[in-house]
Amino acid sequence: MRSIIIFGFTVCASTIELCSLSAAEPVDFNSVIRPLLSRNCFTCHGQDEKKRKADLRLDTREGAT
Repeated sequence: MRSIIIFGFTVCASTIELCSLSAAEPVDFNSVIRPLLSRNCFTCHGQDEKKRKADLRLDTREGAT
């Protein structure tokens, strides 16, 4: 459930960027999603334990799921 909510926030925060893609193009995680997470989420939910909020880590699969 938590990962669905996080994904929803990410999509909402990046709607403008994703709208530039055509519906027929597949979305590549490493070239589209990861940069969005890096710009918007990793500061508070990345590898720095002192800055991490809510014990939620999004820079690793284990932390995000």
